Amino acid sequence: MGATASISAAPSKDQIASVPLKKLPEAIEEAVYVYEKFPCVLDPTEQASRFFKYQSGAYINMEDILQNNSNALNRALVASFLNGRTMTLKFPSLKAVNNRIFDINLFPQEVMDRSKFFDETIWQKLLKPSLGDPAPEDASISPEFIFILCTTDESTIPEEVTSKMRLIKVIDPNANNANNPDTANTSNEVSCGDSTMDQIASLFGASEIIRNSPQFVEAAFDGD
Repeated sequence: MGATASISAAPSKDQIASVPLKKLPEAIEEAVYVYEKFPCVLDPTEQASRFFKYQSGAYINMEDILQNNSNALNRALVASFLNGRTMTLKFPSLKAVNNRIFDINLFPQEVMDRSKFFDETIWQKLLKPSLGDPAPEDASISPEFIFILCTTDESTIPEEVTSKMRLIKVIDPNANNANNPDTANTSNEVSCGDSTMDQIASLFGASEIIRNSPQFVEAAFDGD
């Protein structure tokens, strides 16, 4: 893709799986093992972004100029596919998914297409034995490797993304109740952020007791 990449104004509803945060892991598994596609997550609530940040694997904010380069992306990608981890790229808009971030020998465009990326002629040439990677003939790509694109902007999605990846939109099931005084949470003690961390904590199996409270989990993830 590049400056001439075609843009889909808005995918149809049947192209998108809409799920709450708690159902996101199931939707990702369905994308990979049923549709055999890597997921592209539309994240207007920014809940998924926080969840991915705490996953075991690579989470790269593409607005960070120190991480947004082919060499850094290559190192994260190789570590992820050798060890069966998730690699997530967070974009403010998928308009930024273009040829400037792709390099056939470091970070190929085929990474968006699961069926093509698992071809050994693609992933093997990304290995750099001089940097400590195994020799291509001694390496294997993990079937548990998952590549994810994530964005808060759902308005414009490149056609190349919709054709190669499974679109998943994270929704807030409580959004429709926000203006309803009978169902809205009026407690000053519970913020939107706390609600998100409740869900993230539950996804990681944290018990609802003081020592594993969402606040404690968040502090631990942040190294506090």
